[in-house]
Amino acid sequence: MKKITALLLTVVFMCLPLFSCTGSGGLDGLTNETTGGNTPVVPDIDGSQIAFTTDNFSVDLATVSFFFNGIYSTDKAQYGSYMTMMGLDTTKPLKDQKYGDGTWFDFYLDSALDQLENTLLLCEYAHSCGIELSDADKKQLDDSMKAVETQAKTKNVSVAQLIADYYGPLVTEEKLRSCLELELLSEKGYEHYIGTLSYSEERYEEYYAENKELFDYVDIYKYTVYSNIPEDATQEEADAMMADAKAKAEYICSAETLEEFKVRLGEYIKSFYTGENELSENAVASRIESALTAGVTVNQLIEAGFEKDCDFAPGSYAVVENGENYIFIYTVTEPVRSSNLVADMRYILLTPENYETEELAREKAKEIHDEYLAGDKTVESFSALVNEYSDEEYNKSVGGLVEDIIEGALKEEIEINKWLFDRNRVKGDTAIVNTTAGIMVVYFEAFTGEKWQTEVHQYLQNDDYLAKLEDLRGSVKCTKIDEVISQFEA
Repeated sequence: MKKITALLLTVVFMCLPLFSCTGSGGLDGLTNETTGGNTPVVPDIDGSQIAFTTDNFSVDLATVSFFFNGIYSTDKAQYGSYMTMMGLDTTKPLKDQKYGDGTWFDFYLDSALDQLENTLLLCEYAHSCGIELSDADKKQLDDSMKAVETQAKTKNVSVAQLIADYYGPLVTEEKLRSCLELELLSEKGYEHYIGTLSYSEERYEEYYAENKELFDYVDIYKYTVYSNIPEDATQEEADAMMADAKAKAEYICSAETLEEFKVRLGEYIKSFYTGENELSENAVASRIESALTAGVTVNQLIEAGFEKDCDFAPGSYAVVENGENYIFIYTVTEPVRSSNLVADMRYILLTPENYETEELAREKAKEIHDEYLAGDKTVESFSALVNEYSDEEYNKSVGGLVEDIIEGALKEEIEINKWLFDRNRVKGDTAIVNTTAGIMVVYFEAFTGEKWQTEVHQYLQNDDYLAKLEDLRGSVKCTKIDEVISQFEA
């Protein structure tokens, strides 16, 4: 089994997702309005002061800013609404907002220092293995920095301002590159360590048997039963309406069969649509099926309110209070691990943007495919075509290889799913397919197992990786310079 990776169908460099965010990010409010926001105002802090050292590496306060603001800005972009629910106001200083026993600033600084320490430990591991950045790695970094320049032009700001907006004004263009170099070296250390790990089929089965709740899936119906408590209700009235909502949920779920469950749920749904608004049977059936969710793990059901000793057989249910309402979850399948296939493939991406139209991109794809078929039809020759023609730079060094694609995971990529997971597929098969990113020439590498094995493999790797980090902490001297770190502000 190989390391879990995702099929990336757009051009992605290390820093590009970070610079796709909108808003100021980074150290809020430190832009120079008199220059149109194009010159970052650097605070009165020496960012070059050494803040963290290990045996062979030392990083400065600007690097702390890179990690701090990288984490914070990414969180704002991905989890903004959830953060608001947790009480964080991203328009106010983090030091002024309580979180747990400290502040949100403390939380993000601790997170940044933890991530920085792990990065340095992996760099130490890479150093001990004689791993250095290759010419291909350096080209990747060059491309990343060019991508920053492109985004700065698109946003009509200077490169310095774009970087400052995201990582804080201590981070210069030169510092950004050095931080990316640090991250890339740590990634190479991680990849090298993961590559040393292997497990027997017996170990997969053993781990699965010990942790079935993590890998067994169940299909469920999930629905909310409302109490409809009016604002002027007394506590006694509210309690009675809550009890009624719970009783309705219990009644629906206590059905003897799935058919009866659907009838009862349908009756509840229809109760809200009377007279001229009465629903047709097809409309009711559609609403019932919209409540069906496939592929929920047993562990997720336990977290949602099921008892741990439940057998999760069809017809098992939990009724959970949710504010002034009740949510019920009703199982409809036996718990079973996923036997969906996992595959490796290679691809050459041709984007319509680079060929003016999709039709021209497809014509070029056919030329490339014909060139491959006219040759020796080996993985080496396909990899050579990846390097020559693919519009995606980041994975050229591995010949366009993408590993551990899980059947059904690429929901929007209908053509790839249909082609890749054909049970008759054999190594060396090729085709031209449509994707959301453009036209692809694809090469089938291998089926590598089933989904449950890939998931178990990921857990085993993670356990070993965390153990390796602890081992490195015991053997590498890590020193945080508190008097320097304490100067950092956000």
